[in-house]
Amino acid sequence: MQVGWAQPRRPAARGGAALAGLLALLPLAACHGPTLSHRLGLASRVPAATPPEPAPLAGGPGAPGATPASGGVRGTPPGGRQVRLRPEDLAPVDAWIDHRRNPQWILGDEVEVVASTEYFAQALTLNREGFSGLVERRDDRQGDDTVVTLRFVGDEAQMSAMSNPRVLIGTGLTVTARRLLILRLRRTRDTRQPVLLRVTANGRAARGRHETVLERAPMLRVGGTLRWVDGAWRWMPLGS
Repeated sequence: MQVGWAQPRRPAARGGAALAGLLALLPLAACHGPTLSHRLGLASRVPAATPPEPAPLAGGPGAPGATPASGGVRGTPPGGRQVRLRPEDLAPVDAWIDHRRNPQWILGDEVEVVASTEYFAQALTLNREGFSGLVERRDDRQGDDTVVTLRFVGDEAQMSAMSNPRVLIGTGLTVTARRLLILRLRRTRDTRQPVLLRVTANGRAARGRHETVLERAPMLRVGGTLRWVDGAWRWMPLGS
């Protein structure tokens, strides 16, 4: 399949996290630095197992519970094997993962992130510099998917914001696992849903905004898809 679109705009980064009571991850005040990785103590935006190059571009260059029509933008409808996305078509996705508009976090014992390669390979950052031997990493290719597995091998006394497996999605969504984090970058297969993000946290799961815990449960899920609805590309939160 060929999927063509413009590159997503990347706002300046701000964020951070602290592991409180070993039960909930609460973002702290911004850490300042000259680059995205320096500000967050993180490594490169793209995993070491670099995914295949996205398909050639064909075009130019809401928190959980938001309304399905959030951020709708008129654009070119999907058709055939190709979808043409402009920067304004991707604006609803940009807004959902932007710390200025929608700062959020999710935590669990085991967390799986499934994200579209074409968009999110350029919009996520793995925590690698702070592992100090406490996290084992495995990179795999499964068909067209790139899979990065991060496993915490320390004990609970060694858990911290810098040592636990963590991924920053965009600049607004911090995903942390106490024990296991699986990141799956998946090539787009459905032109009707060219952008997908699904984060599933299992085991003592919690999610929130800033220092506020909004929900706790054995399992929590956040994310959404970009879909063509009522003549516009709209970010549809999961469950809508």
